[in-house]
Amino acid sequence: MQLLRRVQQSAETMLYSLRAACGYSLTATRPHRGDGMPNVTLNPWDNLIEALTLLAKHPTDKVYPIRCECGHGSLEVMANPRRFTEGELAHLELLGFNHDYEERFYSYRFGSGINT
Repeated sequence: MQLLRRVQQSAETMLYSLRAACGYSLTATRPHRGDGMPNVTLNPWDNLIEALTLLAKHPTDKVYPIRCECGHGSLEVMANPRRFTEGELAHLELLGFNHDYEERFYSYRFGSGINT
């Protein structure tokens, strides 16, 4: 239970850092479809919170966990893909985060590009 709380606090810290960097205020809930899986068609903030909460379980850089590769239009989260289960990796992919099998996940959905 303490580990879960630490993971949640870590995700909240990352989220507040990201929010401050982007200048957004955040007021979001996390609705589910009823089977425990998030509905990825809802508010992207909900999906980002869900992904960051999961990614915070296995960080590779505890000082600078989030990076923005503006030249590539991607948001990078420093987490170890090898530590996640296949189900978690599939879940993160649904939420918009892919991995490079090294030490990071990246998202073009939450990157610096504008998607319409």
